[in-house]
Amino acid sequence: SDITLVPHGQPQLFKTDSVHATVGFRSLFKGRIVLRELDVANGYLTAIKDGDRNNFSFLLKKDSTQPADTSAKGDRNYGELLNRVLETAFDNVPDQVDFSNLNVSYTSPNRTIDIKMPFLTIEDGNIESEVAIRTDSLTNNMFVKGTINPRDYNIKASFYASDTLGIRLPYIQEKFSGTVAFDTLHLGMKEKRFRRDVLTVKGSAMVNNMTVNHEKLADEPILLREGAVDYVISLGQNLFVVDSLTEVRVNKARANVYASYNNANSKIIDLKVRTEELPAN
Repeated sequence: SDITLVPHGQPQLFKTDSVHATVGFRSLFKGRIVLRELDVANGYLTAIKDGDRNNFSFLLKKDSTQPADTSAKGDRNYGELLNRVLETAFDNVPDQVDFSNLNVSYTSPNRTIDIKMPFLTIEDGNIESEVAIRTDSLTNNMFVKGTINPRDYNIKASFYASDTLGIRLPYIQEKFSGTVAFDTLHLGMKEKRFRRDVLTVKGSAMVNNMTVNHEKLADEPILLREGAVDYVISLGQNLFVVDSLTEVRVNKARANVYASYNNANSKIIDLKVRTEELPAN
């Protein structure tokens, strides 16, 4: 109870009233702590970066004891890096989670982000939460529901607007003098495979009732009733591929997309879009 994290000479980074954790049976086989249950009440994570006031950069410093990268160009395999992040994240998801009144904020001279989460629960693989995200002057209020199966690297989440304003993308007004908003966003990952130093991820995403408003596009807001993508993406060293099994849907129009970027010796970019014949005016 009453846990705080305060870096030397900097503002407080984290505070919580109480944390209750139970170690899971899987810890015996993993050789490390795996939580079965995690309850956190009244948590506040406050990140600040403003001149000499910086209370989180110490977490991002590289370990000077790590050996230098001696690979040919020092190129990083982002597939290997992302695979390590995914495995760490999924392997450490507790069987049961109960967060109440979780607050996260980030403040810098030109950016302010506040996230308020009255509750977040994970029970029997079911995720439920309520979230309010404020980016500068724009606030999005939404409900979150989904499922997670850490053993199969399977996760699905749906974000529903909890007010009539919808879910609006931040910074569009400031950068492009336009607006993009939608009612519902569905995100999911159903498979992850890492072989021969290449990570392949399969999943889907869908947005419902999206409106795009910009005077250079149309006099009236453009309505997209449904936009979706079933994606197959591969990442490796010097390689990024969107597989041709990837399908993009915009209302009734469908297209299979293939794209690749390879810069092992020189930059090579491939792009292919295949559609059926579509009636058009």
